[in-house]
Amino acid sequence: MPDILKAILGKVERRLRARKRRFPEALVARWAAIENPKSFVRAIRHRGRLSVIAEIKRGSPSSPHLNLRLDPLDCARRYQSAGASALSVLTEEDYFRGSLVDLRIVASGVSLPALRKDFIFDPYQVYESRAAGASAILLIVRMLSRRCLLSLHRLAFKLNLSPLVEVHDERDLEQALSVGARMIGVNNRDLSTLKTDLGVARRILPLIPKSCVRVAESGYSRPAELRDLRGMADAVLIGTAFLKTQQKITQLIAR
Repeated sequence: MPDILKAILGKVERRLRARKRRFPEALVARWAAIENPKSFVRAIRHRGRLSVIAEIKRGSPSSPHLNLRLDPLDCARRYQSAGASALSVLTEEDYFRGSLVDLRIVASGVSLPALRKDFIFDPYQVYESRAAGASAILLIVRMLSRRCLLSLHRLAFKLNLSPLVEVHDERDLEQALSVGARMIGVNNRDLSTLKTDLGVARRILPLIPKSCVRVAESGYSRPAELRDLRGMADAVLIGTAFLKTQQKITQLIAR
């Protein structure tokens, strides 16, 4: 596992243990049962049109002070007004400065479905994602064993959540398809080095069966970069470019 993932997971695990002590899984599961998730797949899959999943985050390992004063609800409303099809909300606290509270505020404050973007490896996190109002969760192939990936993928469907299974190369894609992934995201960013190469999505997306929902992730900042995705992807996930300058939101969503 890449060093950056090990560092992040160490802190995620510590925070998760604390939440488990405070809120037992049985209680969180009951909270989750109350929620009625919106359809994330229906929101982003439109024939002939590239949908935009707009991301909400205050920082990242590569941009730790991206937008520390960000108001998640105001940001979500701006995205919705600009024409985004869905939202991605970072809930990891130490490296991305997010929280489950951000997710809850966004999910209850706008009509767009929200993806919980975090480092999910435990069934407890799937239950708390639905309890916080998520419509989808991120499952990163690079950090999960096949057995764990399969278990979390099945649990997500059981809870009516859409799992976005993230891959970076052909080996990851093979693993994703082996567990029956129906929505696959191709991350242009290498989690080992944090370097971004838009060629990764151009290489991997055509290998994904058209029966799957296909999402391109990371590094997009100009309309010209999205043209190559037409016909290859159903949606593109954009965060940093929007958060650095609000002026680009309409430009990129409208294309």
